Amino acid sequence: MRDQDAAWIVGVSAMALVPLAVVVLGYTGRDDSHITYHVADAMAAGRGVVNYSGALLEQSSSLAYTALLALVSAVLGTMSAANGPVVSLVLHLLAGGVLFAYLRMQRLTAWVAVLAVLLPAPLYWALSGMENSLYLLVLLGQAMVTARFVSRPGARAALPVAAGAVLISLTRPEGALVLVCAGVLHLWLSPRRGALLRLLLVLGAAVAVATVFRLSLGLHVFPNTVYAKQALPLSRRVQQGLGYLVDTARSVPATGLLSFGFLLLALGQRGAGAGGEERDGGEDGAAPGDSLGEFRHALLSLSLAILLFAVAAGGDWMEAGRFLTPVFVFLFLLVALSLRPRRLVWLMGLVMAASVLDIALLARQATGGLPLAYPYEAGVERYKPAWAERFNSIHARDITFVDGVLAVLARDPRPAVTIASIQAGMVPYYIFRNAPNAARFVDLFGLASDEVQPCASQWEADPYADIAALRTCMGVALDYVYDLDNARWDRLRRLRDAGCREVFRESLVIDPAPWKAAFRPNQFLVRCN
Repeated sequence: MRDQDAAWIVGVSAMALVPLAVVVLGYTGRDDSHITYHVADAMAAGRGVVNYSGALLEQSSSLAYTALLALVSAVLGTMSAANGPVVSLVLHLLAGGVLFAYLRMQRLTAWVAVLAVLLPAPLYWALSGMENSLYLLVLLGQAMVTARFVSRPGARAALPVAAGAVLISLTRPEGALVLVCAGVLHLWLSPRRGALLRLLLVLGAAVAVATVFRLSLGLHVFPNTVYAKQALPLSRRVQQGLGYLVDTARSVPATGLLSFGFLLLALGQRGAGAGGEERDGGEDGAAPGDSLGEFRHALLSLSLAILLFAVAAGGDWMEAGRFLTPVFVFLFLLVALSLRPRRLVWLMGLVMAASVLDIALLARQATGGLPLAYPYEAGVERYKPAWAERFNSIHARDITFVDGVLAVLARDPRPAVTIASIQAGMVPYYIFRNAPNAARFVDLFGLASDEVQPCASQWEADPYADIAALRTCMGVALDYVYDLDNARWDRLRRLRDAGCREVFRESLVIDPAPWKAAFRPNQFLVRCN
């Protein structure tokens, strides 16, 4: 069998990972997805970039992705919670298509693209309804146009680089920092110093344009989520960031170990073009291999920049390396593009086997579930959750709880009440869509509102440790507080001790699929004013 035929078989077989992931992983979004959905719905309704309370505050981490969701919602007339999971998966498949076309244009084994974007961690987050897929797509495009610019600098090549940099800066809060850091690292990798210095000037100008655009909308330089996460000192964040790398490797051990090996190989090669597949020539008069070599330099520099950011920022609390999804794709590409066809086929087979193993391990995560098997919304009366919520065990936890909160608010005669919690996702998303008297949401973690940010020292361990002191610091009267709790109901007890009155509590057993361990979430609602 020819090597190209074998690569085709592995690539086509890899496409089966998509339906496999849809079935065994389901919808993997957590609270952050609904935080974004609210802003998208508000933009679609013409209210602008506002938080749950209606204030001009960017509670989402991705202005570009939020605007895209808003456009889809406006066109379809449906809420973003129904569109988000589909949009993120379509964007992810589009990224694979763009990479496939690029590798074919470079006369390389294009089926590598299929396996690259369907690695378990990127695929897991492609099912989340969040911005990871858009970030991967625009970073891949940026690597391509950067390679073109560095190989053949000029005004025509600079325009797509600048446009991509603006889009990346608006897609992730760290996008601008990652791009500039990657540009500096590219200087270490490539001998084309003059072109790379011009590249840094283009990137700097593009970042400035993106910043001015944000300020012109009345927003801050960064989303509110960034300011909420800067309370820890750098040394503590680095410690957490290193732990985040380890946790990511534990969640996807097979492809995580391979990716670590790919990183060592890529650093050893320093992105050199030697030893790769043979090509017939270059593009637009460039020397053979020039553009491809710079593409690999761009991939490696972006990978290193993202890794450095993840460590310096302290990582993330979510599983499966959400911050690192582009790195998995880029490192695999770097090694795959350096191999002869015969070795490449063997690598593709190895990565395919590792991907199946890691998807099986990810299927045990609390998110996701067996589609349609457990219609948790059967008893809901006061609102209609999006169809996608039943695919997600975490969201299934909130479906009936939201209904209970809406019932309480319907009986409250006050025209405007303030609600507070650490959980700022699905619960307030549906409450503020369906309760006319829900007027203000205070995010006790500081993502969807900013009242708590000056009081970080009051709640570094637990905001409920001294809720009275926290309320005094914020200067806000909290009418209702809801949250998750442990089996001993410690948070509920502390709130009752502080003078709040329990309204109701809910304990569930979520058991969505035979391959998942059941979990037993506890939630409560108290009235404090």
